Amino acid sequence: MPAIEGMGFAIPSNQVKAIVEQLIAKGKVTYPFLGVFNLKDVPPEMAQWYNVPAGVYVGGVFPEGPAAKGGYSARGFHHSGGGPESLELCPDNAFFKPEGARATG
Repeated sequence: MPAIEGMGFAIPSNQVKAIVEQLIAKGKVTYPFLGVFNLKDVPPEMAQWYNVPAGVYVGGVFPEGPAAKGGYSARGFHHSGGGPESLELCPDNAFFKPEGARATG
């Protein structure tokens, strides 16, 4: 199949460990869901070019998602108080944290 040539399906061993631990403990695997969509990184260079804030652009919010339930309803540009360089769209470890844990870069 030329459409998927070169595509890899390997899973890093540290992620497998987290998945197996969840399966043993809960019988299922859960992943975090913030309830926002169409996220785009806006690095400082792009922000300067378009005259917008650096950080992350949020395209929309799922009406019944956690973000909406937490009072977040607007789409737009967002950055952390630590500055755009401290913000990561999705840290590599975000999907393998226990429920309720804070995922940081």
